[in-house]
Amino acid sequence: VTASVVNPCHTLIPAAIYDKSKKNSYLQLVHDLRADETTAGDYLASGDAFLVYALPAPVTFFLKNSFPKISICHSCNILAGSVPSLDTPGDHDLVCCNITGLQMDLCILRNHRLFLLNSFSCMAKEDFLYYFLFTCEQVRTDLNTAEIILTGDAGQDGDVFRMLYPYTRNLQPGSRP
Repeated sequence: VTASVVNPCHTLIPAAIYDKSKKNSYLQLVHDLRADETTAGDYLASGDAFLVYALPAPVTFFLKNSFPKISICHSCNILAGSVPSLDTPGDHDLVCCNITGLQMDLCILRNHRLFLLNSFSCMAKEDFLYYFLFTCEQVRTDLNTAEIILTGDAGQDGDVFRMLYPYTRNLQPGSRP
């Protein structure tokens, strides 16, 4: 049994400096941890880094007691793990954007390696467009050459797909990772 956590409370730590005993400290540098949260870390081979994230302690306790052999991971682990299998030859970026409810997870591969993995909490559909375009601009992803795959709740007929389409050359729907 595998369970996936969906929340924007995570960070990447390079494997070379990762220390399992410091997970809370890593996460507290960029997020406020609640008293009822615990932390976990998943290794991401595509970026040679650890994804450190928060878990609600009561939910974790319940799952581990109900399913002793359960494997718990963050949804971005699944996203980042699926992107290399989508990677194509060439020198352009591969951008995978997964939308779940009002959360957008953005994963960028550059030179066939994980370059960026971030989550955004959105309040309106226009927020998705803003965060996507702003992030791509900041990391210098050329939207004329990048391959962009949109997965999750934003299918080809969805508002987010229609809003992004005029700004990109290679936008395609993908299946949920």
